[in-house]
Amino acid sequence: GKKIFLEVGSNISYNVLKNSVVKSRNINFWDGSCYITLNIQLPGKLELESDGRLLIQRRLSPLDTRNHIFLWNSFFSKRIFKKENGILKLSIDNILDQNVGYSRLVSRSGISERVRETLGRYWMLSFILNFNNQNKE
Repeated sequence: GKKIFLEVGSNISYNVLKNSVVKSRNINFWDGSCYITLNIQLPGKLELESDGRLLIQRRLSPLDTRNHIFLWNSFFSKRIFKKENGILKLSIDNILDQNVGYSRLVSRSGISERVRETLGRYWMLSFILNFNNQNKE
């Protein structure tokens, strides 16, 4: 039979930064994210999953360029072998090519923002062999 799993969630934070030395550097801002994951288990030992995550971060300086990012990944898989302990899987990550490797850390001492190199959109074909099949539903 067909089984459908849906998960939705969000995270919102309000940040208050006070600089005791330079009062003009005090800043208050909101950050947030929301996500959705849809998994469909189809007849014939097939599975389809898609997940998306929207990251929303306030622009704190003119150098901030990518503060609203939507990350979307998906895969299609098929269980194989008599014990269903093999999986053929085709996945695509970063479908919209928006993963810019941006992260922001807010701490007592200030704000740290980092941009790092990341893979762009990519496809992957994989084979997974499960030697321990005790977790099978």
